[in-house]
Amino acid sequence: MLRGHLKIVPDLVVDVISPDDFAEEVQGRVEDFLRAKVPLMWVLYPYLKLAVVYSEAGDRISRLHEDAVLDGGDVLPGFSVPLRELFTLPDNLMAEGDETPECGRESPGE
Repeated sequence: MLRGHLKIVPDLVVDVISPDDFAEEVQGRVEDFLRAKVPLMWVLYPYLKLAVVYSEAGDRISRLHEDAVLDGGDVLPGFSVPLRELFTLPDNLMAEGDETPECGRESPGE
């Protein structure tokens, strides 16, 4: 029986950040994966409609907003998805009476 963590570095890590996540925890996970030399990491912030992409084992960092396209680079060749699609909830997941099918919150003052 296996105990503990496997010592295999994944090709891709996707971390979806919730409003309850603490910044220190998120950054700690990112640092752990960067130290492990994960080739591609997507950190998704649905409420901000933002993706932070760490590629080439952290040598390259990109911030993508909802109008951008997330792609798999050399790790997932040919894969791409508009971030707007990731950050929009399908109609069947919307709360009753909710007119906004998007994940984000309104900005203060709106």
